[in-house]
Amino acid sequence: MLRLAPHHLLYRVSADDWRHVTPAREFHRVTGPDEIIAAVVARLEAEGVPGEGDPGSGDDPAEPLVRLLRERGALVPAVAEAVRPLPGTAPLAIHGDGPVADALHALLGRRAVSVGRDGVPSALDLAEACALTGACGLVSVAPEQPDAAWRVLGVALARTALPWHRVHQEGGLLVIGPLQAAGGAGAVTYADYRGRRRAAHRVVEELDLLWAQADARAIAGRAPAHAWHGVGTGAAAIAAGIVLDETAAHLAGDADRGIRHEHTIETASGTVERHPVLPLPVDLAEPPAPAPGPAAIATAEGAR
Repeated sequence: MLRLAPHHLLYRVSADDWRHVTPAREFHRVTGPDEIIAAVVARLEAEGVPGEGDPGSGDDPAEPLVRLLRERGALVPAVAEAVRPLPGTAPLAIHGDGPVADALHALLGRRAVSVGRDGVPSALDLAEACALTGACGLVSVAPEQPDAAWRVLGVALARTALPWHRVHQEGGLLVIGPLQAAGGAGAVTYADYRGRRRAAHRVVEELDLLWAQADARAIAGRAPAHAWHGVGTGAAAIAAGIVLDETAAHLAGDADRGIRHEHTIETASGTVERHPVLPLPVDLAEPPAPAPGPAAIATAEGAR
């Protein structure tokens, strides 16, 4: 049985004069006896109408209208209820705090579980915490990109096939993803993402040094100065929504298996951009530069 597809409309304008409106707001005039069209509308809202070739469909006086709607893509076999916020009942693990983590907790409610809050957890600690809570995925949230920690964590989670999403801040941008999850030729790991960024950077040595500074602060459990500055409720909610949308699509099995994307949000304007991230043909991600110790950070910060 067929029902009206989502966002298609079919309504009466006047006697024997109806409109079919598509999701793109294209208006199509439908004329015919009110009683026949009204009966089709009622059936579409209830049990549905027979599909092409179904028994009895050829004898149905409404068949010309049903065929017209079917040819316009207005009828579908079934309309699945939207699953929000995530399929299933398993929780989503969240590591980190700040406005984006708060937004994730607000959207997920009891489906959110915090992990790794005690000290600076290792990749093994986080992977074990996710397993113990039965999490369906992990979201790492950080005020800057802790490259060394995320590279190790990416390898550990790849072994478990647990979906892993990330959000971090880079100046006036929130950077989301790309999602690390198994499946499809376009699946990417954190090492792929890191390698692509290094390959595209004009002065890769400076990028490595920047990440090394962030690594050292992460190891010391210190947040950068002005962490999450400029990240308001709206930008945080957009970032959380992107994370949940992509994670839900993957868990439901209907995600685009072609290309994964990094999303960026301008915190000042809320502008969202999407950038494709392809898997590396070879491992271009060199080992991260050694993280400087606390003394090196103090020297660097004192020179500002």
